[in-house]
Amino acid sequence: MNEALDLWRRSLASVLDYCAIPLCAWLLFQALFGGSQPFDLEAWWVGVVGFTAWAAAPGAQRRVPVPMLMFAVLMLVSSAVHRWAAVQAASDLAWWEVFRPASQWFVMCVVVIGVAHTLRTPERLAVFATCLTAGTLVIAAQLVFDRTRTGFLYNEGGSSSIPTVVQWSGIHQLGVVFVIGLPMVLAIAVFGGRVYAAAAGLVLSAGFMLAAFLNGSRSAIFSIGIASVLMIAVGLKEGWRSRWFRLLSAVVLLAIPAALWVGFTQYETSMRGITSLSSGRAPIWNEALRIARDHPWLGVGPGNYFVTAATETYRTSADINSQAHNQILQIAAEGGFVAAVCFVLGWFWMFRASWAGIRDRRVRQVALGVLFALVALLIRSTYDSIVDGIIGSDRIRVLVWMLFGAAVALQQRARSQTREV
Repeated sequence: MNEALDLWRRSLASVLDYCAIPLCAWLLFQALFGGSQPFDLEAWWVGVVGFTAWAAAPGAQRRVPVPMLMFAVLMLVSSAVHRWAAVQAASDLAWWEVFRPASQWFVMCVVVIGVAHTLRTPERLAVFATCLTAGTLVIAAQLVFDRTRTGFLYNEGGSSSIPTVVQWSGIHQLGVVFVIGLPMVLAIAVFGGRVYAAAAGLVLSAGFMLAAFLNGSRSAIFSIGIASVLMIAVGLKEGWRSRWFRLLSAVVLLAIPAALWVGFTQYETSMRGITSLSSGRAPIWNEALRIARDHPWLGVGPGNYFVTAATETYRTSADINSQAHNQILQIAAEGGFVAAVCFVLGWFWMFRASWAGIRDRRVRQVALGVLFALVALLIRSTYDSIVDGIIGSDRIRVLVWMLFGAAVALQQRARSQTREV
């Protein structure tokens, strides 16, 4: 009986595994180039298939990012507490509607575990990294082409001549594409091991930086600049011992408040006549911090930032801020300080998971590309709520979740090899 059950589980896991591969590829393509559709729903199905394969596969790695799970639970609890009375009063709403504003975080957990299981081999990780890099290169080339053909005309809302650029809805969302893409190609230059690979990686990196400057998102330029310096520093030091990971973590921890400090520092700059690196974000950050301070435990509830910021208590100008322009402050305001801490710890869990893949030469470039893409994304998130609260965040969420999944896959592979040894 046990042998038959084990055979059935293996067969189911194998079938679902091969179904998850094209679904994962399709999701990546849709996030980069697709039209307008509910990406969270597509991501959900990818996650469910991969998650079920993971649960059914005998002997599969069961280590999951606990801080990320705790963060998702806290956001779901916050949503339930703040929506319970409204859902009870509405006869046409089912009980699970209390969790709807925070449902994306539950989807995130399923997608990350499912994608991690799908990308668990070196070949799949390499294909994923190649496709992601190629996709971001195409978008960067499109933007450079658009800027050159329009006489380098700057358009705050994005291009109107290239469909893919239009779909990303503006400079900040496009900046996130470059934040992901540049570390992936720079890893080729720093860790390629061959002259032609290093030359190609440097040329592509220079092209990404040019596209970032033409795009005009200074927060993206700052983020990829810091991540690039860190990657080069690690590359120059050829020892892969744990103390360098601790040093890297310390530098990143310093870079996050440094990015906030630079944003708060007011000084004159000639670039488009803007007088602050924060582009006016400093009052918004103060507003979000006040909301979080007044609601420290469970925040004001997921999705309620806009309503709260519009009240007389927190409104600082005629404009109502739909988001905190800082992912950590947004989570602190909507879910409480504990949720924000779990969110940051979950991100650093992903750093450590990516670092674990460096020991394996077959996935070293992928590991470093994923690691520093996540470093740059975390720094970038101090300037915008990149995974919620802005137009196009549904696309960004998918890419971030898939990078998380790749990080978990790298760590699970490292743990499997350690056990075999």
